[in-house]
Amino acid sequence: MKTGQQIWSEKSQQTEVTRIAFHPGGNVPASSSWNHLIQIWDAQTGGKIRSISHRDGANSVAFNRDGTLLASSGNNGQVLLWDTRDWTLVKTLRNRAEEMVEGIAFSLDGSKLAGASFGVVDIWDVKTGTEIRQLRVAP
Repeated sequence: MKTGQQIWSEKSQQTEVTRIAFHPGGNVPASSSWNHLIQIWDAQTGGKIRSISHRDGANSVAFNRDGTLLASSGNNGQVLLWDTRDWTLVKTLRNRAEEMVEGIAFSLDGSKLAGASFGVVDIWDVKTGTEIRQLRVAP
């Protein structure tokens, strides 16, 4: 394959795709969208593997380093953690202000998850689901 060659494109969500993240294995992207759906794809075939609902608009997705968890963030201040082996919801994280979580990222070791809201970054312990820090971003 030549660098920059498009190998797949998907336009079936009928809504704006807000973020996309690749599973660490490289062939499974997950996309979030404002229609509440997280779509899991096969990048080789373009086929949809699964759709899961985020409940209240999905703003962002992120896989942990070993690919066993997918996090999705939404408009209601919740971050949902999904077990990628069977796509079951395993934990719901909430920010204190219940504000929209725009972006999310796992720490390198996967023990923490950060979520960005308006002027605030919340950091949760992934194992317990508790918020361990809130960082205020000064203008």
